[in-house]
Amino acid sequence: ARQVFLDVIERISGQEETTLVLVTHHLSEIPPKLNHVVLLQGGRIVAKGEKSSLLEDERVSNLFGVPVRVHRDDDGWYQETLLRPAK
Repeated sequence: ARQVFLDVIERISGQEETTLVLVTHHLSEIPPKLNHVVLLQGGRIVAKGEKSSLLEDERVSNLFGVPVRVHRDDDGWYQETLLRPAK
């Protein structure tokens, strides 16, 4: 079901003159063709702009409240990985 959802969102995001508002906590659900993001914390906008400049480790870690590493694959999909604290 998740893959079907992602396929539909990716197809919609590729249509010209289409505005897509996607609300998610999962970076892996943001299609590559979406270039702009709005980052919210506590219901308030904390950043907005180009996805490539905003989806980076420190900013996303601050938003999520836990250390994460953000990775962009060759197809343009992003993924966040929770970093475990050193023991």
